Amino acid sequence: MLGNIFKLGWRNLTRNKRRTFFTLLAIAVGVTSLIFARSYISGVINGASDAIIKTEIGHIKMAHKEYLRLERILPKEHMVKYLNPLRTILAEIPGVVTWNERIKFNVLLSHGDIDEPAVAIGIDPVREDKTLELSKTIIKGSYFGNSSQGLELVIGKKMAEKMKVAVNDELLLVTTDVNYSTYALP
Repeated sequence: MLGNIFKLGWRNLTRNKRRTFFTLLAIAVGVTSLIFARSYISGVINGASDAIIKTEIGHIKMAHKEYLRLERILPKEHMVKYLNPLRTILAEIPGVVTWNERIKFNVLLSHGDIDEPAVAIGIDPVREDKTLELSKTIIKGSYFGNSSQGLELVIGKKMAEKMKVAVNDELLLVTTDVNYSTYALP
């Protein structure tokens, strides 16, 4: 019985060779497209995941649980305190290669008559450069620590264009401290 089905199927394939060719071609194109699409999507997801791990949270994120609950508003009163004991513990854990301490806060950037809200990230420039190699991505100007000026700021290309600023232009940065008192930094 099964042999007759295979014989009938084979005869049907050889009877109309053009139909068989186009059917096989359609299957090959479909499978190839599916493999390409899945590979592309997988690459995009892996790239985005790597970028988020590298620039945002790392493999492990340590934060106060109330900060995580209210992270959208970047609450300053729930920052991790007592960092020195935490640094000691991290240094003793085998397999921990590096860690970076960051603080995110809302700012208002001002230049001339242009004001733009933004999220600033306070970093340790030396540690961040070892991890992210940010100094290699600077298009104009220089990375932190290469200037004789006091407070330094690196902004993205689109923000610089939006605010119509160039290297060494002075920006006014308005933010709040941990007690939500407003202050400005030139």
